Amino acid sequence: GARLYTVKAGEQFNLPLIAYNAYLNEEYWRVIQIYNDIADMFAVKEGMRLKIPNLALVVSALNGILSEQPTGNRIVSI
Repeated sequence: GARLYTVKAGEQFNLPLIAYNAYLNEEYWRVIQIYNDIADMFAVKEGMRLKIPNLALVVSALNGILSEQPTGNRIVSI
């Protein structure tokens, strides 16, 4: 599942800050970008509504993808 998040004035154009505010980790900004089909970070404006996917589901999906790699098992930690 996902929750809706409204972009605040200071977060405009700043997906890493939005990721930090949503997940307490700015490294997940690309997850928000891909999940919302955002081609350009500069399209993120104040008042825009973004879908923020559940972090446990994101980590689970990443672990599943990485475990399919032929180079061995890698675990994504948060």
